[in-house]
Amino acid sequence: MASVNMSFAGKSSSETKEAEVIFDDQKKINRFAQLNGKEEELDFILKGLKVQLDNIEEANNELMLADDGLDELEDDFTSDETTGTRDLSNIHFRIGESFIAVNKDDAEQLLESKKKELELRLKELERQIAPMKEEMSIIKAQLYAKFGNNINLDNEEEAE
Repeated sequence: MASVNMSFAGKSSSETKEAEVIFDDQKKINRFAQLNGKEEELDFILKGLKVQLDNIEEANNELMLADDGLDELEDDFTSDETTGTRDLSNIHFRIGESFIAVNKDDAEQLLESKKKELELRLKELERQIAPMKEEMSIIKAQLYAKFGNNINLDNEEEAE
């Protein structure tokens, strides 16, 4: 989270230009902090959704690999119907806190619908975050113009 540092301790008056914090400045600082907190919250959710999307991609890849493995088994055991059967009906798909057994086609459909849902949520979050970042950038520029190095509005990640 961005921190606001208005301390002048340890600096001589020739090193710092003291600027008085007026009510309008305080409103800008508060607005920046509010936007920053909300942006960090949405960014945390966004990262979680991206992890979920990666997991769905990985599950899709695993389904394809399982299907390919069964194709090879069928080629090896064409004379034995019991060994070479193509049974992907025991795929466990998580819905909420429970798992249901589905076949490969249903699993692919469920994964695809979940992927589309997550992509829509990602786009919506990104749409919400963009104007926040823009407004924060404007406020940051105004406050740095007035207070210079006497104020710190950078995130810890940005500062490093």
